[in-house]
Amino acid sequence: MPNNAALNLQRQVLKQLESNISLQSEMGGNFKVFDQAQQTEIIPRIVFGDTKSFAWHSATFDGQEHELHVIVWSKAGGSDKAKSIASAVMAVLHNADFPITGHALVDMQFEKSETRYKEDIEGYQTIIYFKALTVAD
Repeated sequence: MPNNAALNLQRQVLKQLESNISLQSEMGGNFKVFDQAQQTEIIPRIVFGDTKSFAWHSATFDGQEHELHVIVWSKAGGSDKAKSIASAVMAVLHNADFPITGHALVDMQFEKSETRYKEDIEGYQTIIYFKALTVAD
């Protein structure tokens, strides 16, 4: 059975986001990226959302294709603030090159984003969609 890279990819994405100075500035200082399952009232916040992983291999390599979502929540500053934080997230992850334990990151691409008003928080949510390709070491 192939080694699943999804968990190690998620750990590195969280590390890259939380350690980025520009993103820290957009978020107003040090922050934590939350797992979707965690409930928190902190806003603005960044949440690691849904993921999917698929087999991606040939006769010469074993790999996986990953779809992942990063979600930005923001109240102050309207949709502009949510989009500004989302842009900082995209700058960190699009074409990123970082190590993944047991795997190599071949490609990391921004695919699309959606921003919508959420009445329950009286603020905005931006969902950012990425695709990543990994190969086993």
